[in-house]
Amino acid sequence: MITATCGCSILPGQTNTDKETNTEDVSVEKLIEFAASDTTIEEKKEEKTEEKVQEKYDPEINDDLLGAIEQLALSFDEFNSEVDTKKDYWQRTFIDHYIRGNWDGYSYKKMLEKDYNGIVTKDQVEYIHKSLTGIDLSFDSMKDDETIDVYNSVNATNNRYCNILNYEVTEGAASGAGTTCISAQIEIGSGNSDHVKTYDMYVYLKENPDSCFGGYSVTSLTKTETTVYAEGDGQEHSFYGWYMSDLDVEGEVTIEFGDSEDEFEYGHFVTVKVTDEQKKKIVDIGTSDRIEITYLFSDGMTEPVDEVTAVDVRLFAVERLFE
Repeated sequence: MITATCGCSILPGQTNTDKETNTEDVSVEKLIEFAASDTTIEEKKEEKTEEKVQEKYDPEINDDLLGAIEQLALSFDEFNSEVDTKKDYWQRTFIDHYIRGNWDGYSYKKMLEKDYNGIVTKDQVEYIHKSLTGIDLSFDSMKDDETIDVYNSVNATNNRYCNILNYEVTEGAASGAGTTCISAQIEIGSGNSDHVKTYDMYVYLKENPDSCFGGYSVTSLTKTETTVYAEGDGQEHSFYGWYMSDLDVEGEVTIEFGDSEDEFEYGHFVTVKVTDEQKKKIVDIGTSDRIEITYLFSDGMTEPVDEVTAVDVRLFAVERLFE
């Protein structure tokens, strides 16, 4: 896989005076020339800076682009740049995942960290956004002079990760002039679990030579789950967690999942169908002690397990782990 390098030494919204001193002598003749024109010296400098800002990228499926796609796949089963970037939550989602997120980052972000102490301006946020989506969006959630410190990071993915396992690239007529389609197989998992889900994914790209993501922008993404779940084995299985008394309904209790001794994946909350006797036992144990729930993993059940019928309930005994 090819790693992209970013040659941007001048950033959107910044001038070259941040990095170097302009040693060019301005002669009397040039001053007269500027004075006679409609363009001021400062405007000329800005034009020169703008030329340097317009870094061009040859289209390339590189690590920066693939990492950006993985971030999108964590949040969306379907993404359309024309639609989703107009939604109320989008600006915060974008900033959390691509500016402040704890993703290792892309070349442009690494350059911001190295050369600008990780301080990102509103103009730069908008540039990165247009790089990713191709959409020119004003980030009205930020003030004009506001900056973001990328080192003040957030766990945007809640410890979840996405890996592109393999992919194929189709260019040209099949996906439209100037567009590219990536068909891929991916896995999504969590750092807190060994269980992963697999998906088929299709991503459509549009060439964007100004984009710091390999000279491409993402126009759409769709993913479809392909995980193969275990069939019901008819055997008893157990998990343990904490009773959520405020979520009771008739004939059911809710257990916040803690752990299990099998290889199944469980939901964060598991609905447990119980008898009156079992429910009284759970209520007596209370909310502070862990409860062990035993159930049958029967046909029709799938992972993640989030609803079971209890065979037995009891106070969880730590010493059983060491038997």
